[in-house]
Amino acid sequence: MASLKLKGQKEVLSNLEKFKERAPAAARIAMLTATEVLRGYIVAKKLSGQVLHVRTDRLRGSITKDVDIEGHDVVGRVGTNVEYARIHELGGSIPAHTVYPVKKKALRFMIDGKEVFAKYANIPEIKMPKRPYIAPSLKELRRKIQRILGQKFWSEVKSG
Repeated sequence: MASLKLKGQKEVLSNLEKFKERAPAAARIAMLTATEVLRGYIVAKKLSGQVLHVRTDRLRGSITKDVDIEGHDVVGRVGTNVEYARIHELGGSIPAHTVYPVKKKALRFMIDGKEVFAKYANIPEIKMPKRPYIAPSLKELRRKIQRILGQKFWSEVKSG
């Protein structure tokens, strides 16, 4: 009859305990790295004239990352709080509103080939097309983000 004996059980259990202790911090560090890569890609590749033209740098400068631990999950978020960001990403309707000049005394329009100036203009509802910059970035970087999460997580667990 053959017999088998497992040696090193104490070392295996000790390593599992270390893993259990180090895993949450390692997951958070890995997610911070991944969200920074995504944030940087959006700013450099999508909001530097490729998808949306840069006029004020407000949207590009507002892209942030955040990582939270929610129960047993580590959640990474990349986004912005700029009010017009959502309409660019998803498209949709902008309700009628009045537009006023910001830098000049009057607005300038071309109507039937003639230049027209006005102190304000009532704009009807506008349909904005989608010009997504977050969703495509996530799709384009999906494999890289997966690789970063795995590699960074294991290197942090080992070195912890």
